[in-house]
Amino acid sequence: MTTLSVPVARRVNRVVDQVDLGPTPMSARSTLAIAPGNDAWTDPFLLMGEELVNQPGFDWHPHRGLETVTLVLDGALEHGDSLGNAGVLGPGDVQWMTAG
Repeated sequence: MTTLSVPVARRVNRVVDQVDLGPTPMSARSTLAIAPGNDAWTDPFLLMGEELVNQPGFDWHPHRGLETVTLVLDGALEHGDSLGNAGVLGPGDVQWMTAG
């Protein structure tokens, strides 16, 4: 006999505003949608940010030990790594990167 689980009603117990970081050299706006802080509130995310990129290219930066998820809502985003691997993400595309 199979036992069906009954969905448990869940409720929102807090709403927090995003943190506006302002413009950067490559972005018209940079925000933290989920800021670092209380790990019990943000698990499994360390942080979640939003960038409105308006300039091509970011300076070289390591992702060692990080998992990043990139979702493109509009436009195109070309991403390349230090080994020459590259690709272009378009609207609706998602890139999940596990960096070693």
